[in-house]
Amino acid sequence: LGVLLFGRTRVSPRIYYASAWLVFIGSALSALWILIANSWMHTPRGYTVESGKAVLTDFWAAAFNPSTAPRYVHTLVATLIAGAFLVAGISAWYLLKGRHLAFARRYLVTGLVVGLILSAAMPFIGHWHALEVADEQPMKMAAFESIYATGDHAKLTLLGWVGTDEAGNPQAKGLTVPSGLSLMLGLSPNHVVPGLDQIAAADRPPLQLTFQAYHLMIALAFYFVALMLVALFFVWRRRIETTRWLLWLLVVSAPLPVLASQLGWIATEVGR
Repeated sequence: LGVLLFGRTRVSPRIYYASAWLVFIGSALSALWILIANSWMHTPRGYTVESGKAVLTDFWAAAFNPSTAPRYVHTLVATLIAGAFLVAGISAWYLLKGRHLAFARRYLVTGLVVGLILSAAMPFIGHWHALEVADEQPMKMAAFESIYATGDHAKLTLLGWVGTDEAGNPQAKGLTVPSGLSLMLGLSPNHVVPGLDQIAAADRPPLQLTFQAYHLMIALAFYFVALMLVALFFVWRRRIETTRWLLWLLVVSAPLPVLASQLGWIATEVGR
């Protein structure tokens, strides 16, 4: 990291290039161990409780518990999307200011292509993670969608808020897809989704924060796909450099993947 930050004029281009890859690999390995520890707190395996303490009994079961793989892939891809948006945003800024044009033209396309591929993959990766959450932490999934009554034909909320039904129980209100959550989790409208009615009110997570963070993260994910598609269309038509509103949109959107990641962590940790 020291070479990458301070050694550009002090080492050969090959060593400097290698330092970038080593920082990337080291960060990815660091993220793995951090997320193994975090995932164990969500879906613990390979332990027993002795005198009130968790004692490790199976390292591999603990390390590769049910949520480790989907959580790690989800987080790593989200980080790469943030990198792609940063590259695209910086390149768009240079085009707006007429600086470093050769660099900007080349890496704008790189950022857009990588960003589009990863952003398009993210809904499928997120779905993989959602299936694991529904299986291992069903009350968290119920909080994500503010599902109170256990049953089939559970609706999927696209945009809305957490209100209450006539009995005063929590209920998602807004734009919904009938039977959408049952279809998403079980590929059938008859799939039964556990609801918050299975636990006492005092044991439920803060619903409004969990619900909004989860849905805002998903909304941003689809915004990323749309923005990258539009920008690449203008690149293909050779109009990107003269379409200043789109360049500005890429600049101001550069921090949004970081926001989406923070919203995802809020949803998963508050929901836990």
